[in-house]
Amino acid sequence: EGDVPYDIEFDLGATDADDLVKAAEQFKAMLASYTGVYDVIDSAEVGKPEIHLTLKPNAEHLGISLEQLSEQVHNAYYGDEVERLQRGRNEVKIRVRYPRSERQSLTNLHDLPIQLADGQSVPLSSLADVTLSNGVAKIMRQDRRRILKVQARVDTKKVDVNALYDKLEANELKTLQQRYTGLSIDIGQGHQEQKEMATSLQQNTLISLLVIYVLIAIPFRSYLKPLIFLLAAPVAWCGGVLAHAALGLPLSMESLVGMVAASGVVVNDSLVLLDYLREHQDEDAPIAELICDACTSRFRPIFLAFLTNFAGFLPTLLETSPQAQFLIPMTLSLSAGLLLGMAASLILTPVCYAILGKA
Repeated sequence: EGDVPYDIEFDLGATDADDLVKAAEQFKAMLASYTGVYDVIDSAEVGKPEIHLTLKPNAEHLGISLEQLSEQVHNAYYGDEVERLQRGRNEVKIRVRYPRSERQSLTNLHDLPIQLADGQSVPLSSLADVTLSNGVAKIMRQDRRRILKVQARVDTKKVDVNALYDKLEANELKTLQQRYTGLSIDIGQGHQEQKEMATSLQQNTLISLLVIYVLIAIPFRSYLKPLIFLLAAPVAWCGGVLAHAALGLPLSMESLVGMVAASGVVVNDSLVLLDYLREHQDEDAPIAELICDACTSRFRPIFLAFLTNFAGFLPTLLETSPQAQFLIPMTLSLSAGLLLGMAASLILTPVCYAILGKA
């Protein structure tokens, strides 16, 4: 997939390295069990082969510790420095170690003579268990705790990423934390930023709607009438949701941005009617007739505004290249929102205005 970021990302942290690895493996299996989730990986990288020594019970009785044992093995294979010679400007280290022929197999290691405190020598295999395993190439830590990143890709045609996050937080994450004491699971940085952006977008949308309300309320000298013109905004949002449902697309951050942008345009359509009503509000014509004249007179500019915007969005909606796919939810929300918002401006807004009357 190249440099395309993963759709799902969690940071697992624990003080016990073994519990962390087990929890990561179980969590990966849980993720893989969901339909549409694939390419599940973690950040653990396999390192070079390592030899691990585990002392046997009789080693302690013979008076040798794991540190002493490791030091003798290190000296036998890497060498023990016995002297340093000066050669010109360079310093030459003299090391003594076993010949290469006695350092090439695990059998040589098992038979390596280890000197005890009393001067006797016994084979390494009689003092410790020798195991060969892969080491860790990289260790990631956060707040002094070792962490592993678990990542996965999601087929958005089969499952919604946000809904999957909610399921994982409600079920799998709690199960893992109950099973492994001290395990912490944090949502990846990408999803955290998305949640923060959604919260910020919600607050800014409310502020913008409040500003629009005030701008309409001042010339109309009414607290209720501006709400009529703002009715087109939630209708535009419903248009975006319905369009995504009809095409089987999940709602994304780009979709929400498109809905908010559409709400501003459709409120502008309602303001076109507002301008006509304010110009003719002093006439003695019935309110129903005044509204019909307003819709008839302002239908053309409202419809042309929708048509020109839709024509501009159409190339993006029809684009099939991968680079433009993230723009499609935004333009789809805008197009569908403008369509339903136009209908709301020409039908819902006049009806509600007529109910309130001319007062």
